[in-house]
Amino acid sequence: DEALYSEDEDDAEQFDAAEEDELLLLDESTRRAGVLEFDQEQASRTKVVQRLLFCSLMLNLTFVTWGALQERMLTRRYPRHTGDYFTYSYALVFTNRFWTLIMSGCMWLYLKPRRSQSTVLYEYSFPAISNMLSSWCQYEALRYVSFPATTLFKSFKLAPVMLMGKILGNKSYPAYDYFVAVV
Repeated sequence: DEALYSEDEDDAEQFDAAEEDELLLLDESTRRAGVLEFDQEQASRTKVVQRLLFCSLMLNLTFVTWGALQERMLTRRYPRHTGDYFTYSYALVFTNRFWTLIMSGCMWLYLKPRRSQSTVLYEYSFPAISNMLSSWCQYEALRYVSFPATTLFKSFKLAPVMLMGKILGNKSYPAYDYFVAVV
């Protein structure tokens, strides 16, 4: 009877140690993720607006810079004035996705998130392939259409998406969404 009790006690100690290790790892992961998060409910309204403006500015600056570099790369001759145009747009897509993989891998290693048991990984391949193909098509389009025109057409895609949602999916959208799509 006493031997049984001591085995149960050892199991409980091992379980407590394993549980404590898991909690420490979870706490470390939460602390690391907290560095990247902004608690807008605890911050003042001024801080929230400042953060929003900063993020908006940085996103726009990044996208404008990326777009200008894309157009410059695909519409100029190499070497200057005498050579050929850059024709390997799939190399640009591959390079972009490769560095995205490297950066997301570094973030994954730094944050050490726990993997969900309900996640089905292959389902992520559908939007990933769609995104990759749309990027390739965008680069190919830059050979014939300027970057501002490409951006204008991409921003107009909300209207056809809403139309198809209405026709095929029988969805209804509030008037505000229609206004945003037209503007």
